[in-house]
Amino acid sequence: MLETLSTLEERDVILELPVVFPRHFGDVLVLAEQFARLRIVIDHLGKPPLGRDDVSGWERDLRAAAAYPNVRAKVSGLNTAIERSDWRVDDLLPACAVALDSLGPERLMCGSDWPVALLNGDYERVWEATRRLVEELAPGEQAGLVGDNAARVYGIATPETTTAYLEEGAWQSR
Repeated sequence: MLETLSTLEERDVILELPVVFPRHFGDVLVLAEQFARLRIVIDHLGKPPLGRDDVSGWERDLRAAAAYPNVRAKVSGLNTAIERSDWRVDDLLPACAVALDSLGPERLMCGSDWPVALLNGDYERVWEATRRLVEELAPGEQAGLVGDNAARVYGIATPETTTAYLEEGAWQSR
């Protein structure tokens, strides 16, 4: 296993970790320390326990992981972390504020978690919530959070792609 992770690090392959249980954050810390050049992406912000009691434990763990410069995270799948179907943007704001404070806007990316997001909402609702989260928490960082950061991390497009998308008004129209 360590050999495989070493190979990922050498080849600059991103390791995405679906941190769905609190114990998985411990894995992130060990890997981030042992493989300092391995780019690690925590999926779904590590599934914060939104609307439940142990948010402080999740916050502690996310902040510990964020202390490593090779760790990034995706703002995605948060609507399925809430057990209620009547979730609102306000339910997601506290966790996203912690992530933004911990990682900064340059190490966060927004994702859709489609089709899993459909388990507790539809695409338009999730996109609208994501748009509102970014506008409220990180004004002026929309391009980075909704595309440029991912383009840079994954090497999938030039940053101008997202900037052009935002300038065309698609950001505001959805």
